[in-house]
Amino acid sequence: MDDTFNDSEFKINFMNEIIQSLNFKLKFCGYLTPELLATWPHHADLLNQMGLEGASMGIETLNPASRRKIRKGPDLDGIFRAIERLKSNPSNPVGVQANFIVGLPEESAENLEKTQRWLLENTTLIDQVSWQALEILKPVPRLYLSEIDKDPAKYGYKITGVLEGGSKLNWQNSFFNYSSARALVEKYRADHNRIARLGGWAGHQLRSFKNINYDQLMKDRSERYHLEGRPLGPTRLEAVREYFLSLGLGSPRNGPRPDMPTY
Repeated sequence: MDDTFNDSEFKINFMNEIIQSLNFKLKFCGYLTPELLATWPHHADLLNQMGLEGASMGIETLNPASRRKIRKGPDLDGIFRAIERLKSNPSNPVGVQANFIVGLPEESAENLEKTQRWLLENTTLIDQVSWQALEILKPVPRLYLSEIDKDPAKYGYKITGVLEGGSKLNWQNSFFNYSSARALVEKYRADHNRIARLGGWAGHQLRSFKNINYDQLMKDRSERYHLEGRPLGPTRLEAVREYFLSLGLGSPRNGPRPDMPTY
């Protein structure tokens, strides 16, 4: 796994040269920066050629106003075209996980519902969605702090306390607080578990289970998720079964990409 594997032209080309010189086929997964994938769409072909089998991408939001606030690139259509290109090789369909955040600046519950509906309808592009509540870290010396961590008030957040554990702050803005964001995340996760396939490094994790009895593993997993109130749907279960049988990942599904929602 690599954190931001596609962060430069030099790195992609350098890694490709090394991988092509090997006398075996490499399989790997990693974080990709979606904006850079849109800037250099030919990287999709190189990544596929190198053996990328799973990609996790921080798209974070589809709302243009929120993307501007957090300095995410505006070219969502370019991002999705690049993802389509990444998944276009039938012999190596890359499993894509898209990561989204509840609680970003200028992101209302109504806007999030539009995003959620679009993601649930989008069965061709994104195999797995990871929803997270916004976390604001306590401003102590550390390797990395986001711009929101550094100055929450500038982005419309009121800090109302410190969360259990001491490293994260309780917050509220015009639309959510940390608790309500967490509650919406749980709902959205449950919705996606019913239709999700394998994206990100899910396949890499499952590869380590290949000698485990599939039926017993899925029985245990299904019971656990059911008790947690987020049962796995038949699409998800079938995707896992397919993976165990073939050690493949992210099988493409038919159908056009739906139009983007209007915010």
